[in-house]
Amino acid sequence: MSRLLRSPPTTTPTISETQSEPDVSSIFTRKTAENANVASRAKRLCPDPDDSFTESTQIQELKEMLLSWKNEQALILKEHTATLKTIVADIAELKTQSHKIQKTNYEIEKSIESFNISFEEMQRRVDVLEKELYSFSLTTLFFGEPCYRNKLAKMVNNRVPSVFSKTYVTPRRPFEKARLDQELKIIGEYGLRNKREVWRVKYTLARIRKAARELLTLEEKDPKRLFEGNALLRRLVRIGVLDEKQMKLDYVLGLKIEDFLERRLQTQVFKAGLAKSIHHARILIRQRHIRVRKQVVNIPSFIVRLDSGKHIDFSLKSPFGGGRPGRVKRKNLRKGQGGGAAADEEED
Repeated sequence: MSRLLRSPPTTTPTISETQSEPDVSSIFTRKTAENANVASRAKRLCPDPDDSFTESTQIQELKEMLLSWKNEQALILKEHTATLKTIVADIAELKTQSHKIQKTNYEIEKSIESFNISFEEMQRRVDVLEKELYSFSLTTLFFGEPCYRNKLAKMVNNRVPSVFSKTYVTPRRPFEKARLDQELKIIGEYGLRNKREVWRVKYTLARIRKAARELLTLEEKDPKRLFEGNALLRRLVRIGVLDEKQMKLDYVLGLKIEDFLERRLQTQVFKAGLAKSIHHARILIRQRHIRVRKQVVNIPSFIVRLDSGKHIDFSLKSPFGGGRPGRVKRKNLRKGQGGGAAADEEED
């Protein structure tokens, strides 16, 4: 190294030392070449400090980039581990919930089984009690205490006391002129016996309207309103008080007494042309001349259903329906036939 960096000799031979001046151009060129070689070698072995500075900065930047990437990867890994931990915790919680659900299902099944067993036991006990009740002798009851004997006698004679509900309500103001005139008009128009029949229809209409008002206070989709409201409307349509197009509770509030009186058997018989007047229709019904389908009905206030209106006719045993003649007609027939036939009929 010291050899390469050693500078060339500075002393040169003088002219006095030599006899003639030599050619120094070749020597100069050779020396410059050697100096260039030495400089290039020195540069190779000892590089420029500026170049080394640039290389070191690049290396430092690369190191910083690697360090930042490493930090980013560490953060990403940390986030992934956190999410994995949460997923594992959720899975564990779901497993515990599933175990709890399985446990509750098992308990429910056990309770259902125990309930079924207890229900079967109760049924067996009820059967045993019913058998004991049926095996209890009526003779023992009859010859036992006097109170039991009296109760049994009442049951046999159908004298068991019973409580009946109201069928009519009397008006609060008994001498109201407008109401009296209206009731008298209704009695004459529909051939009613007394005002109690008017009050009975009023009470029925009031109960129906009260039920409709209570149902209208509920919501439209309330199960009670849907069930009871539809049942009420079906009954009113079936007896012909409401039209099928008026299947709403609002129309129930608009009903009148006349709507129910129109469906009475007395009114239907008169409108069917079977009687000469509304009062004659009542007499025919009470004397068992009228039938609805195959059943003889002797109640003038019988409510005729919509599908039974066309089946109102005279009874088959009635003289008006082709049956046996009446008492007066039979008497007149006997008088017309003669003495012998009349005597035979009287003996019979």
